Amino acid sequence: MFELRIIQTSDPENEDELIGTFQYRETYTYGGDYVSEWRNVPIVKVDNNEEVKMKFEELNKSVIEWAEEKGIMDKATVYTQLDKTVQELDEAVNAAGGMIVINEDATLGTKDLEGVPYNEAEFQDEMGDVVVTLIIAAALKGLALTDCLETAYTKISKRKGCMINGQFFKNEDL
Repeated sequence: MFELRIIQTSDPENEDELIGTFQYRETYTYGGDYVSEWRNVPIVKVDNNEEVKMKFEELNKSVIEWAEEKGIMDKATVYTQLDKTVQELDEAVNAAGGMIVINEDATLGTKDLEGVPYNEAEFQDEMGDVVVTLIIAAALKGLALTDCLETAYTKISKRKGCMINGQFFKNEDL
């Protein structure tokens, strides 16, 4: 038999601090006698970012293993993989209810298609496919996508700029 109870709680400033303790009482037989013992278990805050990072790293590894099994790592180039990224991105845009267009300046853009519904399940799947293609493209160049993301964030976190028509423009581009 188990009995649980929380005996202490706090709201620490330091995330690694003890935020509480719970006790459980275990009752069992030992040598024909009933024994009842309370055991203390500390409750500490867990950094969920580490859990997410580990899950991403595991998925990243699984994607690369899958790509190796399928022969992608041996036969693809970074360019063929980036072509696949553009194809998957187009599918994600379609799932969001839009389409990719070529702008007057020959750059790619997107257009919201009036009346075309957003399909959340399909959008989530297609965004996952985009990430898969980026993981493989990075790996083909000996890089980890997490390192690429960290490099990009370090650079963009310091940028100054403004929003124009739903897009962020850095000051240097204005």
